[in-house]
Amino acid sequence: MADFKEKHKECTIELLGLSVGENTPYKIMVDFFDQKFDEYKIPEEKRIQFFANMLPSMIMSFTTSAMQLALDLAYKHLTFETELQGLQKQNQALDENIKGIQEQTRNTRLKNDELEEQKELRRQGLEKQNLLLDAQIQKLKDETALAKSQQKAIDRQVVDNRLIKVSSILKDSVSENHAGGMVVPAEMIKYFLDVLHYTIKDDVQNINKPSNYTMTKK
Repeated sequence: MADFKEKHKECTIELLGLSVGENTPYKIMVDFFDQKFDEYKIPEEKRIQFFANMLPSMIMSFTTSAMQLALDLAYKHLTFETELQGLQKQNQALDENIKGIQEQTRNTRLKNDELEEQKELRRQGLEKQNLLLDAQIQKLKDETALAKSQQKAIDRQVVDNRLIKVSSILKDSVSENHAGGMVVPAEMIKYFLDVLHYTIKDDVQNINKPSNYTMTKK
């Protein structure tokens, strides 16, 4: 409290000095009246009476203003360091907040970059999986086609074996009957030749079945 009073007193005296110093409205007005008093040769008593009537109210006015302003200046002077420290703390907190926002922004960018990188890696992985799946599908198709081809060959072999067996039986029958002096029926010979033709018709091009199946003696 003592510091405030001393500072208020100091500010008031300084303000009052500034209020009546050179080039102030007060000094200009007093000089103006002195000049006019001298110009019109007004007696000294009248001059004293004039200033005695005017100056108290004028002095009271700017003294009151000076004291009020001194209160504000004294308060600001005494609280300046505290306010300055408060502002410094606010600035420091603001700087920390800005740093935090910058760090969050940097982390967000890093996360976004990481997500983009993961997205690209995932896309590449999916492409590789698709290529692998396509290769597996093609392999399965090839294996299926091969299996069908092999099964077809097996089925053809089974049929061919049956035809060969039948042809062998027919050949032996025709040969034995012919050797025994028997006349082999033309229908049997035709059947035998039809079996032979069926066996080779898909493998030999431009081959025709015989048109005459009658066997005669020598």
